[in-house]
Order: sequence, then C-alpha cells, then structure tokens
Amino acid sequence: METNFGISIHEKLKSKKQITELFNTGKHVFINSIHIVWQYSLLNEDNLKFGVSVGKRNFKRAVKRNVLKRRMREAFRMNKSDLIQHLLFTNRKIEFMIIFKAKEELSFQIIEVDLQKAIAKLKNQIHTM
Repeated sequence: METNFGISIHEKLKSKKQITELFNTGKHVFINSIHIVWQYSLLNEDNLKFGVSVGKRNFKRAVKRNVLKRRMREAFRMNKSDLIQHLLFTNRKIEFMIIFKAKEELSFQIIEVDLQKAIAKLKNQIHTM
C-alpha cells in the first residue's frame, strides 16, 4: 500500500457554507495551543477535509499568521496517515478546522507535538461515537 504524504486539493476545506456549518454544529477538541472543531462529513467521497486558522487578534501581521498556518499544515501532513487509517478502520468521514490558540509564536516542534496529542484525542472521540 502506497502512503501519500501530500495534501490533495480534495482534502482542503474551503467552502464558506461548510465552514459555517462546522462551527455551528461541530464538536471540539482542545490541546494546549491547538483547538480542533470537527463533525462527521456526508458531502464528500474523501475520508477527511480540513482547514487551518490563526486568529488576527493575537497576530496582527499576516506574515506571522501565514508562518503559523504553514507550520500547522506541515505538522498535519506529517501525522495524517494515522488519522486516515483510523477513519478507514471505523468507516468514518470527517471535516475539521485546526485553530491556533496560543498568544505567542511557537516552534514547529511544539506545534507538531500538540497536534499529535489533538489527533489522538480526536481519534478517541471518533471511536467512542
């Protein structure tokens, strides 16, 4: 079985309607600097759709927000295979947003560790439903 470490265009959550619905009806996972809002997906053929967000309140400059979003996407890209395997095993499809909640800029290593913990907690919540 070939492992795909890239992020395809089909995995990106871009629809404003879907994002609004996600925030209105989604469940939440909190780990240190990472907040994940998620819900089951019925609209797409893929196992997951995701997006990343960094608030303007804590990071006024777009350059800082973009750096943090790139770090979060990269951390997710490196750790998504475990989540995809779990989704295939449980026959689930989800949509989620990864939101950066820390007030200061964090290194890639810290973001990756927090995201790994958040994914583990997300898998646990999916499994118990």
